[in-house]
Order: sequence, then C-alpha cells, then structure tokens
Amino acid sequence: MYPWVQIFGILSGLILLYFIGTLGLIGIAAGILVGSIWYWIYGKPRVSRASAFQHLWGEAKVLRETESAEQAEEMTDQAPRVIVPLFSDQGDTRHLVRLGASFVDVGLLEVVRIEEIPEQLHLMDRAQDDSIMKQVNEETEAVCDELKIALEFHDVVTHNAKHALLHHAQATKAHWIVMSWPKTSEHMRFVRDPMAWWLDHPPCDLAVFKDRGADRFKRILVLAEPGPYDSLLTHVADRLAQQEEGKLLLYRTVPSDTSPNDFKELSDYHLQLGELIQSENNSLVERTDDAIASIAKHSKNFDLIVMGAHAEKTFKTLLFGSFEHKLAEAVECSVLRLKTPRDMVHPRLAMSLQEQPGRLELGPAIRSASITVKIQCRSKEELFSRMATQLAENLGTQTSVIENAIWQRERFQSTALTGGLALMAATCPSLNETRFGIVTCQELVDFRGTGKRRVDAFFAVLSPPGERQKQLWLLAQFARMTLRTDFLPAVREAETSEDLRAVITKFGGNGLL
Repeated sequence: MYPWVQIFGILSGLILLYFIGTLGLIGIAAGILVGSIWYWIYGKPRVSRASAFQHLWGEAKVLRETESAEQAEEMTDQAPRVIVPLFSDQGDTRHLVRLGASFVDVGLLEVVRIEEIPEQLHLMDRAQDDSIMKQVNEETEAVCDELKIALEFHDVVTHNAKHALLHHAQATKAHWIVMSWPKTSEHMRFVRDPMAWWLDHPPCDLAVFKDRGADRFKRILVLAEPGPYDSLLTHVADRLAQQEEGKLLLYRTVPSDTSPNDFKELSDYHLQLGELIQSENNSLVERTDDAIASIAKHSKNFDLIVMGAHAEKTFKTLLFGSFEHKLAEAVECSVLRLKTPRDMVHPRLAMSLQEQPGRLELGPAIRSASITVKIQCRSKEELFSRMATQLAENLGTQTSVIENAIWQRERFQSTALTGGLALMAATCPSLNETRFGIVTCQELVDFRGTGKRRVDAFFAVLSPPGERQKQLWLLAQFARMTLRTDFLPAVREAETSEDLRAVITKFGGNGLL
C-alpha cells in the first residue's frame, strides 16, 4: 500500500508530537541540543567520513557532470546496437551473450555489466576492475570474434540499475535489450524481482532469456497466436533457426471443446505465418485443457521455446504467478520471451505487396471501411464503444463481440502512438472477413497508456485468424502513411467520411505502397 502506509506514519507521528505535551517536547529539544553540541565539540574533529547529506550532495554534483558528458557523447550519431545487460549476481553469461550476438543485424553488440550498490556507498569506491569483469570481458570478446561482430564492453556501478539502463537504451536508440530471466524464489510471491520491471516498461524491443544450457538452437518451438507479438516471434525464431539451419514448429493449444470451424481458422493462421518464414517449419494445433503440461511434454524434443509477453496482471501474478513463469519452470528447454514497447507497432514484416499480386489491395478495404469523423468523445471507453458499434453494424455482428476483441487487444499492448494516433489490429474468430474502421474526434482523448498519450484519430483493423497476413499488411500500410508529416493533418481536416476516404486513397496511391 505504498505510499499510504508511510504517509500515515508521518502524519500519526506529527499528531503524537502534538499530544505529547510541553514537557515531552522540551525533553526532545534538549536531547537534540545536547547531541548537536557533543557532535560539534567531540565527534566531528575525530572522524573523516562525510555525513550522508554531504555525501549525496557531492556525489550528485559529480554524477550530474558525468551524465552531461555522456549525453553530449550520446547526442552524436549512434551505431545501431543490441544491449546485453549483465548483473552482478549472474552466473555463467556465455549463452546469453551468444544469444544477444544473434540479434545483431547491423551495428554492434554492447555488453554492459551493471553493479547496483546501496545509496550510502560511494560509487567511486566500487569503480575498479575485478576478476569477474575481466573474465566476462574475455568471454564476450571471444564470442564476438567468432561471429565477426563489433563489440563494446562497459562496466557500470550505479545506485539505480533500472534508471541507468533505461537512460542508456533511450539515449543510444538501442534496437534490442537481451537480458536474463528474472530470478524467482518462494519470496517472489510477495516481493517482485526488481528487474521484472523491464517486462512492463521496455524502452525498445526486449528479449528475456531463461538458459537451460543449450548454446545452439536447431529445434525451436514457437508459441504463436494472433496478437501484437506474432510477427515479432516468427521473425526472431526464423533468424535463430537460419543461423543453425534449424527447424521451427508453430504450436498452439486450444480447449478441448473448440469448434471445428475455429480449429480450422487457427490452422489456417499458422499456414499464413509459415509463409513469412524462410526456415523449414511445421504447424501443430492441439486440443488440450492443460496447456502448460502439453507444452512441457513437447519441450523435451526442442532446444528453445519462443513466446510473447502477455499483459501484466499485477495482483493475480503476485499471488499465483503468471502463465509465462509457470511455463518456464515446467519446460525442459531454454525459453525466450519477447516484448515490444507498449506504444510501438512492430515493423518486421517479410511480406510485400509485390509478393502477393492481386491478393492485398487497399482500394476494396477503403470502400468497405466504416468511417466516422469529428465526433464528440470524452473517454477511451466511449471511443472504443463507438468504434465497436460502427464495425458491428458494418459486419452484421454483435457489438459486444467487437468490443471484447478491441479491449482484449488493448490489454496486451497500448495502441496509442505519438502524434495523436491510435492504431489497432485485433483478431476476432467470429468474423468472416477483414474490415477496418476509423474514428476521428473533435478533441484529444486521454488513452491512459505509457507516456500518457492522447488520441484524436483511431484506426482499427479487425480480422479472423485466417486472414492475419492481410491484417498485418493493412496495419503496415497505415503505419507507413503516418510517417508522412502531412497525412495526419489531412485526416484531421476531413469533414466527412467521404473526405477521409479520399485522403487515404490519395496517400495510399502516391507510391507509398
């Protein structure tokens, strides 16, 4: 109940001082006076250590100067990088470093050994080389020499590991952070691992790795399901498999009572994902009422499981543990969990319009779109309800079905982007075809997402699982159009739905696709 317990303690202490009486207050003042005189006359001349306030004041000045120098350096052009943070309590890190090197497309691998110390200790007292740092540096250099990858190695001593890594990743515009799976113990039911914070607040694409000893991934199990992470999962798993000429299995569990039609939809969805993968791959959709047990059974035949990150349910996770953590403890192979920042549309799509001639066209999607402009809207809930209503009328289905699909997507990842735009791609098994809707508002609506984004233009693409490729393609087109500085202003200026259709047609036809 932080910070309410602490605030109560402070206020109750002040109330007690009021009721303690004059004699008690005089005694307190006398104790402070005698102690201060004793310190200045006897104590201070005999100690060389500075007080905590002096220590923090002087060290803060040094840190400000250091950060200013770092910021000046980081403002220059930065090479694309993958950051692998190593923390002081980690054991063997070779497999983590090798995995991080696998994520380097261009640029460099930056290994950062981070040691977090208490506030009362001087940073400079710990800022020195040690045997562990030298060993990690040598092992890292060996991996990068083998893979022909540029390397930077840093040893960082800090009072706040989360802040130091977050600031550095943002300043250097890192593409990936590849880190170890947070430790778990019987105490984690009540106290979360501090680095688990990264699963909720990644500044860039994040890979969290649970090492079970394999350093080569030739057999990879991909837990792909319709949602914000499936294109990311297939991209990463395909890259790892290509490096070792390995094989992928796209795997999904469904309840035993799943209808034949829904089962076929998910099988078709895997086939579409398979078309985006260059490595040898197969698909398996399995009926079961115990997903963790089924995945654990299959894990015996694989080197790595790749999965996305579900939405954090803090209270439920605190008491019972998340599905991902239970799964990671149950399986026998290594586990890789991937997540994008909450406000990022992932760009890694290996598909283009030229590869699918005649199949994916923006024109028919525009003509069938459900568009409403310049509405009065006061909340995110009202905006979602309005979008669900107009899409349901367009598709001839129930509003509650569409609204549930929209909210389910939002729980995984905030869809609000910079510039006042929300861009959503939700999957709804009951749909027969892909449709998109657009709602523009007269005023900005608070989306309550990361960064407190506010939105006045809401784009939603809904599709059945069997048309996931088409949905991803449409999402990519709208994401690209928003990069044009004059697209969103043109959207906001549209006074009617037909005006807005014309705007999308214009920008979609200017060589953008």
